[in-house]
Amino acid sequence: MLSVLPSQIVDESFISLVLRITERNGFTTPYDWMDAKTFDAVTKGKLSNKQHCILSELIPLPKPNLNDKLNVNYSPLFTFNDTDSPRVCPRCINDTGYLKKAWCSIGHLYCDRHQLALIDVCHHCGEKLRWSVALLSNTCTNEYCAKQLTSTPINAEIAELFIDEICDCLLADLFLSNPFSTYLPHQSYPQFTNLHATLTRGLELLTDKLRFQTFVEQLIGNASPFTNLPTEYRLFPLRLLARHLKTSWPIEHWVDRATESVLCHTTPHSNVDEFIVTVEDAVKLLSIPRTRLANTIPQLSEKKAIPSTLRINIANLIG
Repeated sequence: MLSVLPSQIVDESFISLVLRITERNGFTTPYDWMDAKTFDAVTKGKLSNKQHCILSELIPLPKPNLNDKLNVNYSPLFTFNDTDSPRVCPRCINDTGYLKKAWCSIGHLYCDRHQLALIDVCHHCGEKLRWSVALLSNTCTNEYCAKQLTSTPINAEIAELFIDEICDCLLADLFLSNPFSTYLPHQSYPQFTNLHATLTRGLELLTDKLRFQTFVEQLIGNASPFTNLPTEYRLFPLRLLARHLKTSWPIEHWVDRATESVLCHTTPHSNVDEFIVTVEDAVKLLSIPRTRLANTIPQLSEKKAIPSTLRINIANLIG
């Protein structure tokens, strides 16, 4: 079925090789010669042993095994630091016709050769790029656009970020998008659309005093769902962000001052129906032992072991 099997180029990603094999054999998509689950595993670099065996009968697989990869956890938001969606340098694709392995890493923000930001969205239509043979010709993967991809020089501040700082900026942008978050979601892979813009927004919250103050005003404003709660709860999202930062930022010095300076009206009884936090945060917020917390919340009393990351509703305990 596969009569043409090009060799993997030294710095080429495996998913790029799969796309090139697809194109060279006259197929429109990898789904024409492998099932959806296998292709999804290829994009994530996590083939099962069974998938590895089946695929190895069709094409040469790179060594070492795709599953043998070391991973240092830099973020509370995701486990793996490689992305499972495309990020590319359009100039490189025009020059070489393949996708580089380095572009998969969340810590790799720009092309060393062209000094251009790696892009994950089309600048013409704004659609997020998908794994498609269209990428090999530097074409937008949105078939209704199908224009040539372009990029711009990377912002100097963003280009200097290390991987742990990149992850902190992603975390900060999560709170900008969901300011009343009281727990952190967790995904296997980094989730974003337009990484360069996302990092820029996150960096601004971490380093710009005025942007920080605007965020605080949003948390304590009348539109806040926690408007009748004491300050320690209304500003909890801000402290949750600061506690999970991996590196030092100006925002850390502003958080305590904001808590001290903001005057909030406290009512004896809260009308908040939902305030979901992890068990670990509930113990810290309420200043009670875990055993007492377990006896107070029916959801916990029935469990033999209580994970620290378990999410619980403590609204009736903070009035």
